[in-house]
Amino acid sequence: MPASNYLAKKVVELMKGQTITGPAKLFLALCEAEVKKAHTGTTIGTEASELTYEGYGRVELSLAEVEIIEGGGAAADEALNKLAIALNKNTNTTGKSVAKWFAITDASTAGNVLFFGKLAEELNITKALTKIEVEAKKLAVSTE
Repeated sequence: MPASNYLAKKVVELMKGQTITGPAKLFLALCEAEVKKAHTGTTIGTEASELTYEGYGRVELSLAEVEIIEGGGAAADEALNKLAIALNKNTNTTGKSVAKWFAITDASTAGNVLFFGKLAEELNITKALTKIEVEAKKLAVSTE
């Protein structure tokens, strides 16, 4: 999963010996268009067409529910969601509702994009869907 320019800059700051503070919370954002390294938590709204269906909002990811799998040796470490992540239902037929990309941000609105990627399958979030979720262990952040 690619890291944003913002996160890459933070890594460079660490390498320079600067102290950085990690985000207090993480959020999952869904977008219709491609999320890119230069996007911020604000620009994904317009440039990557963050979803806008009625009922949509970024979903907070519980840091307590993240499982860390250490690769060891040359293998990559990986962080996975232990539990399913429930997404907000579509309560109307207006707004953008086809998710193709995702971003992990540090704020429920605006903020910074940390990681991003393309969904394995396009998700058309219609009013008829009664349950919308990311299954357990399906959202992975890897050091590779």
